[in-house]
Amino acid sequence: MIFGRGNSEKRSVTVDELRSTLSDFELFCESISAGGAAKDLKALCDALAPHGAKTVEAFCAQATTWLARSHAKLRGGKKSTGTRALPKKSGELNEGLIQSHVANLRQANIDRQVFTAAFERLQSDKSLRSPDLAEIARRYVDSVTKYKSKAAALADISRAFTERVRFANKLR
Repeated sequence: MIFGRGNSEKRSVTVDELRSTLSDFELFCESISAGGAAKDLKALCDALAPHGAKTVEAFCAQATTWLARSHAKLRGGKKSTGTRALPKKSGELNEGLIQSHVANLRQANIDRQVFTAAFERLQSDKSLRSPDLAEIARRYVDSVTKYKSKAAALADISRAFTERVRFANKLR
């Protein structure tokens, strides 16, 4: 993250500056009685505290390294072969696959063609179990809904896209 001051000076943002902004959001959440969000923001601020002097870019690079090591440990030190390679227990979500589909859906923004392609890939993905699809819907829609079927989750995703397009058109 680089912020410009005027046209000549650019500087990197530190984690402490990010924490300050997150603290402001925490106060805002408390003022609108969003206690859960405020609690989450406080936990994030507390977790970032030891890294305050680092730039956000440096911290993110370090966090990426930590995550890669953790991922390698989960795989038993084996090289990654894709999102579907992780063995799943009966109650375990396929996180890589979920993140991939959510990213594809969000990448569409309000572009109907891109959304349709991503939605069709989602519908045709036979490796998705119902809990995985429900989690994709919850993340894309930003809800806590408990879906009773794959069809309900897919319908909610489609409805959310339509609402986003309508909202964007109202702003124009």
